[in-house]
Amino acid sequence: MVPGFDGTNVSARFRSSETIKQLGFIFIKSQARPTMRRQLLCSITLLWSHTAWCDSGQPPAVPLQFREHVEAKQNRASDRPETNPSPQKALLVQGTKAPGMEIWLDVGYATTNEACRSQTLFARILGAPDVIQVVYDSVRVPEEDTKFAFKLSLDRYLPGECGWKPFVLRFAKFEPGVTSGPLFTTPIAVIRDNGKENAEYTWVCHREQKYHDLEKTPWLACRSPRRISNEDMTISSNGAVVEIHLAIDTESSEP
Repeated sequence: MVPGFDGTNVSARFRSSETIKQLGFIFIKSQARPTMRRQLLCSITLLWSHTAWCDSGQPPAVPLQFREHVEAKQNRASDRPETNPSPQKALLVQGTKAPGMEIWLDVGYATTNEACRSQTLFARILGAPDVIQVVYDSVRVPEEDTKFAFKLSLDRYLPGECGWKPFVLRFAKFEPGVTSGPLFTTPIAVIRDNGKENAEYTWVCHREQKYHDLEKTPWLACRSPRRISNEDMTISSNGAVVEIHLAIDTESSEP
């Protein structure tokens, strides 16, 4: 998710069931012990069941559920970050949004020490490389609020041996009563030592039906009216003020 560390649908990584078939052939021909081979084939079967929609082109639309704290599946308990007893660096996020829209804002923290890279057992069996460990802390802005302001801590966790640091600010949006949650989170800005101390972002959203949604649910799709440069999408890890504005363009929305 940047995005994708917190449980990105496995099926999105394998766009064709042919890929799974090839993996299965490789594992069957491997010199693994019978017990290990059975485990690998079981894993492939499970993965195939998750990607069955690839042949039909109908992936499921499953809304996310709000959680204040999320730890990625590849994280190790021994590397869990320690909460900073006296945080000093703050990210002030404030702005406006359309009534009837709920948004979630989160800050992602990641390990920077190469020795702390990790992976799930399932992904490791399939040969996936180790990746950074990440956690996300979130706040929500309910649908009835049209203005909001939050202070999010950028040094919420001590660096520790794994070098935990903030790396991304994200948001998710949806309309309660229309859908039960958003489909995905969207990066707002990358957090870096040399990032900007002030930033402003505006999105205009419209309702559209996803090609794979058999129930024809009108999901919110948001776009910026101006081009956003890489520099604009980088904010300071030492503290910053971020202005966010979200509007709904009902005239251009699909019926």
